[in-house]
Amino acid sequence: MPGFEGVPEDDEIIAVLAFLKSTWPVDMRRWHDDLNRRTEAMR
Repeated sequence: MPGFEGVPEDDEIIAVLAFLKSTWPVDMRRWHDDLNRRTEAMR
């Protein structure tokens, strides 16, 4: 993987993470989404 020229912007990082998550099996994405909801509810 080529190195970055500087630091990636937040939107670029989010795009990469979204792509990676899109490759997960459906049940794992549902589990992760549920975990995020429960974490947000605790704040």
